[in-house]
Parts: sequence; structure tokens; C-alpha cells
Amino acid sequence: MSALLLTAANASAATAAFPGETQWGAFDGNRAVTDDTPAAAYNPGTNTAIVVWHTADNSIMYEARTGGGTTGVNLRIANATANAPSVARLRFGFVIVYRGFDSRIYYMVNPNSGGNGIFTWTRPRAIPDFDGRPISTSATPVISEINGRVTVAYRNAGNNPVLSTIDGTLDTSTFAITWSNGQNTGAESPSSPALTNFAGTEVLVYRRSGPNRLYWATRNGNGPWSGSQMIPGSPVVIGRPSVVAAGNQMDAVALRADPAQNDGRTITRTRFTGGPGWSGQFDNDPQNWRTFSAPVVYAIGIAILIFIRGANNVVYGKNLSG
Repeated sequence: MSALLLTAANASAATAAFPGETQWGAFDGNRAVTDDTPAAAYNPGTNTAIVVWHTADNSIMYEARTGGGTTGVNLRIANATANAPSVARLRFGFVIVYRGFDSRIYYMVNPNSGGNGIFTWTRPRAIPDFDGRPISTSATPVISEINGRVTVAYRNAGNNPVLSTIDGTLDTSTFAITWSNGQNTGAESPSSPALTNFAGTEVLVYRRSGPNRLYWATRNGNGPWSGSQMIPGSPVVIGRPSVVAAGNQMDAVALRADPAQNDGRTITRTRFTGGPGWSGQFDNDPQNWRTFSAPVVYAIGIAILIFIRGANNVVYGKNLSG
């Protein structure tokens, strides 16, 4: 997995380090420059990893790597959004979602990420109205894949703090996504949520309005969201969290709501393991790295990686599980 990071090295022993955790390294040198949270996904069908990010001129950029090769930095779409994009695998390719300037949620599909296919994307499409209401958001929408379909989770537009989800399946003839099953999760948050698939169960992690601590909810299939409760040991956090599952573990990361310094805020994280559950402990980054934008985690096989926007706006990352 170290091929994804240019300067990865083994981390020195630290109380807060996860087993196998490495040190921070710049992703693709200093060429990936962002003003917000980057996003990443991996497609095992084509052995392709992709990182996408937002730039100061409101463009969406990406770089993909397959079998050690790289596409270099590519412009996906110019002047598209004021917010960070999100990305997930979808069949043999990927799908990017983002908030448009009209607050609608837009998506673009890469039908097949193998070889030169990674350069082919559909035009942006807006998720259509559902039950007579627009699918719109006030912040970054997030997306996750489960059993061949995708789920988009988002904070509703305007002053509505309610978190909602909508499911999508790919039409392989038009490469449009058919959207259905829009749901109110019953959760409220001042920021975007996080979403992952843990062993066939969808998990929603969010900063709950009021206490500003991390909560989580689950659902099976396309059923209702339920069981919302605080993640044990959660500190007060700021911004949106990120969550990802790999094998029998799941990591959640966020920024502590400590006073911002010239290099940002403290990165903190916790781990869920099948059987024992949440560790009940949030550890700060053992190298004391900080960031102004929310950190993000994603998985390659059973390895969990984290990316952040560095103090110099370059994308940095490391492995959390070797």
C-alpha cells in the first residue's frame, strides 16, 4: 500500500499509534494542492485507487493509480463547486458527487477505471427531485457503495440540520444512476455526515447538533436508519467526520474542537473492531499533525489510509493499518 504515498516510512512507537501505522507523506509530491478535504476510493475490480480534491478556483481535480502507474493530475471539471467533492467505487469505475452552486447534488460516472478508461467520465447530472422535493444540500455530500448500489448522505439545504440519504443503482447502458428510497435519517448535524459499508451494514457517523460529539446510526438493506447513539469516548469535535470499514475493523476520524492554531486543529480517531465494538478511546495523531480541513479515511483491501490537507495546502496521507 505504500505505493500510494511517496514518502511513507515506518512510524516510531507511540502510545496513540495504531499497529502498523506509518508516517505522513506528501501524495504525489507537491502537485496535489487543495483548499479543502480531499476524497479517495479504491476499486478492486481494476486495482485502481483515485484521489479527488477541490481547488481555490472551484475546480475538481483527480489523480488515479493502477498497479503502480499514475495518471498524473487531471482536471475533472472547472468552476463546479465551492465545496469539497466525494468519490466512491461503482461497478468497475467510480462516481464523484458534489454540491453545485445551486445547492443541488450532482454526480459524474466513470464507467470503467481500467487502463485509459479512467479518463472517461459522463457529463454532470443532478440527482432529480424525489417525492416532489429537490435533493439539495448546504455542504459536501458524501457517497458510499454497498452491494453494487450507492448511497448519498447529505445535510439538507438552508437552515435545515436534518441528515438525509438517497440510494442509486447504475444503468449500464446510459451510465446514469437511477435514484430511489430517499430517507430522513432522524439525525441532525451542523455539518456533513460520513458513510461506510461495514460487512453489509451501512453505518452513518455524524457530529450531532448540540453536544457536537460523534454519533452513529446503522441500517440493513434499504431499511430505515436506527440505533443512533454516541460513539463511546467521543470528544467535542468540529466540522465533518470521516469513517471507513476494512475487514473486521472500522475507523472514524475528525478534528477536535480545540483552538485553531496557525497549522489547524488536532486530528483524532477511534477504532471499531468486530466483536468488541468501539474502543471507547479517541487518540490524537501520534505525530501531532494538524489540519484546517476535515481528515478523510478510505480502504484498500484490509488496509485503512488517511488523507488530509496540509498546512501548505498539499495533500498528505499515511497508512493507519499497515
